Amino acid sequence: MPNNNIDILRAKYKFSQQELAEKVGAAPLTVGRWERGEAVPRKYFLMKLCEIFKCSEEELGFSTGPGSLTGTDGPQDLVVSLHDVAIPLAMDRFVGREHDLKRIKAALRETESSVVFVALNGIPGVGKTSLAITLAHDPEVREYFSDGILWASLGPTPNLAGLLRRWARLFGIPETQFAEFDEDQKRQALRTAIGTRSMLLVLDDAWKAEHALALQVGGNNCAYLMTTRFPAMATQLAAGNALMIEELNEEQSVHLLRVLAREVVDREETKVRELVHAVGGLPLALTLLGNYLRKQAYHHSARRTAAALERLSNVNERFKVSEPHLQAGTHPTLPSSVAISLSSIIEVSDHFLTSQARETLYALSVFPPKPQSFSEEAALCIAACTPSELYELVDAGLLEYQQGADERYRLHRTIADYAHLHLWEQTKETVILRLLAYMQQYVSEHAKVYELLEQEITLILYALEKAVTGAAFQAHIVPLVCAATPFLLMRGYIAQAERFLERAYELATASHESAKMAKVLLFLGEISQKRGNLSRAKELYKQGKVLAESISDIGLLVAFYHDIGRMSWKMGNYQEAETLLQEGMTFAQAIERPELVCDLCTAYSALYADSANYQQAEAYAREGLAIVRALGDRERIIALLINLGCSLQPSPEKPASFHEALLLAREIRSDEDCCLVLINLSDWYTNSTECDLPQAEGYLCEAISIARRLGITEWTSAALAQLTIVLRLQGRLSEAEACAQEAFTLAKEIQRPRMMCTALDEIGNLALVRGNAEQALEAFQEMSRLCPQGDAEVQAMSLFGLGRAYEQLEQHMLALSCGEQSLTLLQHKGQTQRIERVQAWYTSLVQQLQSSLKVDTCICGELLMRTSKTGRTRHYCSDRCRKRAQRQRDANGHVTK
Repeated sequence: MPNNNIDILRAKYKFSQQELAEKVGAAPLTVGRWERGEAVPRKYFLMKLCEIFKCSEEELGFSTGPGSLTGTDGPQDLVVSLHDVAIPLAMDRFVGREHDLKRIKAALRETESSVVFVALNGIPGVGKTSLAITLAHDPEVREYFSDGILWASLGPTPNLAGLLRRWARLFGIPETQFAEFDEDQKRQALRTAIGTRSMLLVLDDAWKAEHALALQVGGNNCAYLMTTRFPAMATQLAAGNALMIEELNEEQSVHLLRVLAREVVDREETKVRELVHAVGGLPLALTLLGNYLRKQAYHHSARRTAAALERLSNVNERFKVSEPHLQAGTHPTLPSSVAISLSSIIEVSDHFLTSQARETLYALSVFPPKPQSFSEEAALCIAACTPSELYELVDAGLLEYQQGADERYRLHRTIADYAHLHLWEQTKETVILRLLAYMQQYVSEHAKVYELLEQEITLILYALEKAVTGAAFQAHIVPLVCAATPFLLMRGYIAQAERFLERAYELATASHESAKMAKVLLFLGEISQKRGNLSRAKELYKQGKVLAESISDIGLLVAFYHDIGRMSWKMGNYQEAETLLQEGMTFAQAIERPELVCDLCTAYSALYADSANYQQAEAYAREGLAIVRALGDRERIIALLINLGCSLQPSPEKPASFHEALLLAREIRSDEDCCLVLINLSDWYTNSTECDLPQAEGYLCEAISIARRLGITEWTSAALAQLTIVLRLQGRLSEAEACAQEAFTLAKEIQRPRMMCTALDEIGNLALVRGNAEQALEAFQEMSRLCPQGDAEVQAMSLFGLGRAYEQLEQHMLALSCGEQSLTLLQHKGQTQRIERVQAWYTSLVQQLQSSLKVDTCICGELLMRTSKTGRTRHYCSDRCRKRAQRQRDANGHVTK
């Protein structure tokens, strides 16, 4: 019959079924069943309902007769709660598991299924048994399972008959009678004895499903809590209530060690945290090591404590730390005579593996441990195993399968250490050789699939580290380093790449292998360039070019022509750069290498853009883009889009090129390319009709942050110079001056003439704003001196700056002369935007001078300064003009303009 009382009380208190369910800790569907009369709340929930609604059971619609909470005559009231004497003692140092306890309790209170079965699974030593012990002593759990808790310690070979016999004694079943029953009768006798009692049955460390099933002797009001190291068995028996127990995080681990050895943690927290990482937050390891440290620090000796921590930093020593079985807490897997240690706990699982799975586990120890993962493909190749061995390790709880689109696995650090200790040296060398060969092939095949390389970046670095530190792996170093370096540099691993390359160059030089030496020099030159040492980069490229010529490697030769040409351009020698690039292009077209042609097109477009030859720059950028889009090379597409945007006159296509480049750069996570695009976008938002200075400043702040993090001085200087303009236009002159000075210092440090000129231009502009014409004049003169030969744009802007400085100094003829020269250069190069700016200033200057009677116009149209305030004396720009004026005076008596 429906229970209207609960419904009425819920309406009175304005609770929905969902809200009431949350308050009592049940499911909303369960509350609905209570109201429909389909189920009666258990004692725990009745108490909660009475507390929430401030009423009795009778007011809830439930009888106070026998068996009720408030009754005194019911048979259940006469039953004493049974708590198994086999339940281990409560844990007095149990930390960091509050979340796990909460979710396990919620699962145990599940009322939708007739039999509640919760399974905790995780690797050996993760604390499953400790959680079960804590729950068995938890007051809330004991209140919920008010009739008691039974405990069974299983392990690989449990004494099931003995466990059932002990439980029978707890319920008063005569031992002689119970002994006469067969197995089914024994279980039925216990099931009858338990009846409707609300009890929790804990099945600790189950190794086989049939063992756990043999102990399912409770009634419908009972629940089961099983711990196991086998995730497949947990899923099989508990379905949705199979809960994975993870390791402790860093803070939880430090907290546990602080509880165990406070003095050590307070004194050596940094080293303690290193120890936490070394054991991967495994609770058993932390407990053993914490107890060891406490014993070593009992007399407060700093030297002894430091020595203990130093000892534990060695993996062999960590696995030797042990405690007597009973001291460390009972463990069903081990006999009481065996001490508990990391080694002994893991050995139990190892012992039950097949020989093939065991060898696979040991081989997998060459992979970086959790939290890093590795693909199934890599595991099969490097461990030389089959999927069956991997599945066996997963089922044994020693290897973790990572959920996701890809088949990937993770090996806990402590298990990896255990496996590595058991890997024979000869076998280890073979496995590492397979690792290096696999990674070289993988990186080469997926050179442009950056997402896949990103997924394996840790393994790439790990393999490189193994290669350069092992004498047996020298043959693999150069190919692997050269294959991986482009991606490492794109990801900003400059220091690591440099170290690997230097080792590769040593080996290639020692073996006199010119091809390998040349390839390594190509990358060492690129690193020198990124570090701002352009002269060193150019020298390395020249050495590589000689080697490439000696072995007639045309592809390498083209690459060196390209790189030497780029260095010449960056160092301000435009003519030499053009010559080198042309030679490289001739070779590249001859050998039909489109990617090399694209690189040369990129360099050409940059060179011509800096030379203010925008038509040529645009043509090369578009030619390269047409090729590279067909190749699908996103990194090269980004470079050409940047150069295309730089070569275009203001139009919607200009920012569109930059935005497309930024989208691609973020997609492939190329920080350096992001930095370049952001600088160019900020220039657009600063100088275009769509002026948005806050947006420009935001882009530049991000660009500077990236450039500084990568340690690339060149782009730091460029971004600071651009930020100077933004700050100056916002009136923040002090900040702008600091940026300009730093930009100039950095550009001077790396000897980039054009960048020095850009910074000097802003230093001069800021001086003009301050009214310091002498300082401005000095800056613009230095800018003119440093201007690369053939860079018409920089030359024109230095003249523009000089003109404005002369104007402030009232040297008007010089100002007018500089303005005319600047306009001539800009008009010749078709610099529309800058022409407008210079023309506006020049026209304004002329008008001001004319209005103050300081200028006149020569007979030929040239502007001339007056030398007489009366305006009667005129000077002419040349003898020819003077003679022409004289002839006109003779004929007409006056001079025409």
